[in-house]
Amino acid sequence: MGDRDISVRHHWTGELLRVHMFRHRGYWYHGRNREAAEMRLARLLISPGSLVLDVGANIGYLSLYYRSAHENVAVIAIEPSPNNLRYLRTNTAASRIEVIAAAVGESSGEVTLHEDDLTGQNSSLIPGFGVLAANARSAGVSLRTTTVQVPMTTIDDLLVSRSGTVSFAKIDVEGSELRVLQGARQTLRHARPHLQVEVQVDIGEVLSLLEELDYIVFSVWRRSSLVTSSSPTTVFALPVETRHFKVFEVHARDLGFTRL
Repeated sequence: MGDRDISVRHHWTGELLRVHMFRHRGYWYHGRNREAAEMRLARLLISPGSLVLDVGANIGYLSLYYRSAHENVAVIAIEPSPNNLRYLRTNTAASRIEVIAAAVGESSGEVTLHEDDLTGQNSSLIPGFGVLAANARSAGVSLRTTTVQVPMTTIDDLLVSRSGTVSFAKIDVEGSELRVLQGARQTLRHARPHLQVEVQVDIGEVLSLLEELDYIVFSVWRRSSLVTSSSPTTVFALPVETRHFKVFEVHARDLGFTRL
């Protein structure tokens, strides 16, 4: 019964969203409560006229949310999975969102994507990605993955030919977050965007790189617990010179995020 597509209303924007009834159940089942704290904090970091990168855009739920945050927000949604791309393109067809079919990493070229058939949210460049297997066990379903060759770009290369300065980037790439940040060094040094990153592996290295680039990190975990955690964890990273830094810090604390 659940092996079919349905249309639901986006819980924040009201737009129609095409989803698979079973694989994308997290979107319609949890509704507005799904990652609510993260979404509220992200909105604080997006201003009118912003250029936003949604790296690992999945089916476009967050891309639509970011675009609706303020007037004239431009969103680039980047997604490598062919299974996800058909939903992403459908869901963003009527918007001003640019869709790029590619993985993002530390260099440009071609890579192997291990694509899952569970939710589409755990496709990874890492073979045998542990989080995917854990999610399959918790869902009580058999896991199957297929491999596909996809193009890969870097954030630095992606932005070379585009006008405007990126001011916010969400990175959710199933274990490749360090590689994405390594391929964004020039952007992070010069454009100084705010970041929302789901960290799953190499957490210590991710924090070290952000600190090297003068970013301050907010997390629901203490630093020692975050570095040793084996669970996906979202962090926000702000350049030290960010205006209204204290305002964000107050809101973050209210929502359970504290400065590391």
